[in-house]
Amino acid sequence: MPLIRRFKAEGYKVVVVTEFDGYENEIGLEVDAIEPLFISRKGVNPFVDFLTIIDLVRHLRKLKPDVLLTFSIKPVIYGAIAAKVVRIPVIAMITGLGTAFITNNWITRVVKKLYQLSLSSVSVIFFQNVDDRNIFVEQQLIDAKVCRYSPGSGVDIDKFAYSTLPNNPTISFLLIGRMLWDKGIGEFVDAAKNHMYVFNC
Repeated sequence: MPLIRRFKAEGYKVVVVTEFDGYENEIGLEVDAIEPLFISRKGVNPFVDFLTIIDLVRHLRKLKPDVLLTFSIKPVIYGAIAAKVVRIPVIAMITGLGTAFITNNWITRVVKKLYQLSLSSVSVIFFQNVDDRNIFVEQQLIDAKVCRYSPGSGVDIDKFAYSTLPNNPTISFLLIGRMLWDKGIGEFVDAAKNHMYVFNC
């Protein structure tokens, strides 16, 4: 949302195409338009994903944007494919590798091929850490010339202001995250067991 507000402040017209999840009315108040996207975020059904590409092509032909900015795995891949069809420049943001790069199975191979295919014609690709960028370049998924680095999504320090820790002799750790093993859940539990800290989850 801060990025959207920055675009608006600089005079850009902003249209969001996304899966409606209950926040569409709130987001809609701050953009010029918000459009529903047909997408299965975690599904691996190729027919459903093909329909997502078709839906994206439909949106792009209707909206005729000057630039398409994409975030997260499926929108980055399928958005770039759809933009290639209608010849619209793309700026992609790779915010993380996802579970496809952790394991090594058929899904991993398909995702890498899709990245290679879709990102071959993007204008700029932003990475939020250098390691991810290096993996993409070393595995020849992208051209290093289009890579840029953005150190994270950022934090609104007016909304999330710094405060000192309370003077409490009891040490507590709070994990805020999804209950996924590759997010460090196992290490967090081990640390709690080994050091007998108070474990809040």
